[in-house]
Amino acid sequence: MPLTHKSSDEWLRLLQDADIAAQPCHTLESLQGDPHLQAVELLQEERHPTKGEDEGPSRLDESR
Repeated sequence: MPLTHKSSDEWLRLLQDADIAAQPCHTLESLQGDPHLQAVELLQEERHPTKGEDEGPSRLDESR
């Protein structure tokens, strides 16, 4: 069966039900809504000195 015959959510559910580790592949846009990345506050709006507001990874280590 081609992968395109089911949605990503359907495949993830099937794989999880079969006890196979799987996660969705994100686009840059969908990363902003990822619950885990929001919980660890990875993406935050920052003001760049010359370019203005920017959103991207704000921490590269475990400090907050």
